[in-house]
Amino acid sequence: PPVLSSTEHAWLFKLMQPMKALLQVKEELEKNLGHEPTEGELAKATNMNIVQVKKQMEIGRAARNKLIKHNLRLVLFVINRYFQDFANGSRFQDLCQAGVKGLITAIDRFEPKRRFRLSTYSLFWIRHAIIRSMTVSSFTRVSFGLES
Repeated sequence: PPVLSSTEHAWLFKLMQPMKALLQVKEELEKNLGHEPTEGELAKATNMNIVQVKKQMEIGRAARNKLIKHNLRLVLFVINRYFQDFANGSRFQDLCQAGVKGLITAIDRFEPKRRFRLSTYSLFWIRHAIIRSMTVSSFTRVSFGLES
């Protein structure tokens, strides 16, 4: 997919805001009620009807998915730039998966009003997720001479 312009990024993040607000309300309701709230309870708490809640969630998810899809190239850039030694065979897929998790975290936490670019902000989260996955899985690279 082609790279999005900054205005397209801003527009997609604007579309995500109602979904983020609904998810925060849902989290608060879950704490207060002790169980996951139904769509009716969520609609009542936000003074919306169920159809509006579903539509806002669907629009927000679609915008989020589009942002993820159009920024996947950034994950490959980070892997090739910083983790080239580890990116061979099945490890490459593991690094890609961790990088995508980092990208999703970045998109969920990004605040456009702070005037940073998404790519700049995402670099940190992608690298962090990859390093964390490498640490957790603790795979070590053994060179051929040391195996025997």
